[in-house]
Amino acid sequence: MPPDYVSGGRQGRPRADGPFGARARLSICNDAVSRRAHASIAARATAPRAARSHNSLKKMYPDIDEARSHQAAVRQIVERHAGAAADFRALRRVLDLCRRAAAAVDDRYCRDKLRLVEDFAAEMFSRGEQRTEFLKQQIQDALELFASRLYSLEMRRRATATSLKNLESLRT
Repeated sequence: MPPDYVSGGRQGRPRADGPFGARARLSICNDAVSRRAHASIAARATAPRAARSHNSLKKMYPDIDEARSHQAAVRQIVERHAGAAADFRALRRVLDLCRRAAAAVDDRYCRDKLRLVEDFAAEMFSRGEQRTEFLKQQIQDALELFASRLYSLEMRRRATATSLKNLESLRT
């Protein structure tokens, strides 16, 4: 049997590197036009993309970015807490970050969720091992709701900006 076919199982099935497999060339010609087209395609496929990055979009709303950074810092402190003993320094830091996040974004729902985080953090960091995992989960849930609200606020602002831009284009 020729080496291009798989032995065993189903006979006569070509291998991936056989005559029409993955190693087959798309172009029969090896002329200058084919080489130039191949080089152009390869260059475009490996070129760095100049598309909008997600980070550049976040720069549009510095208050939301600030609140997100505070939320991430709180999440990190809570995740690192072992719960073995009271940690008043971490509690002070969490309370400060929650207040800064609440001040960054003027939204009642966000403030309510951050107050929940403050309350649960006060209980978790001021006591030892009692209910640590439960309180961590409650804090993470409240932070997730806070993050979701920040996303909603950002999308609402973008929709408003887009509709205003569309309205301006209709006027001209």
